[in-house]
Amino acid sequence: MIQDVQIPFNECIFVDVIGFKSEWGSMDSYRDGNPTCPNERAGSNDSHEDDFIESEGSNALFRLGFRYLLPIGHAKNTPIHKSVV
Repeated sequence: MIQDVQIPFNECIFVDVIGFKSEWGSMDSYRDGNPTCPNERAGSNDSHEDDFIESEGSNALFRLGFRYLLPIGHAKNTPIHKSVV
């Protein structure tokens, strides 16, 4: 995760980057489509305990965000406060 990166050519633009990817092995998916239980709704109260489909699992999320700080008020001259010590 990268957060609040200031763009060099414009001090009022900030960028956020978030991303992850995960892989799971074989897992049970309780959804319709099992050929051994053709007339049952998988995962319902009346379904058979073996009414599932075995499948591989994965997940991915990537997000890119932009923010613009309006150059008014305290941010008119310097958008980021820099204290002098």
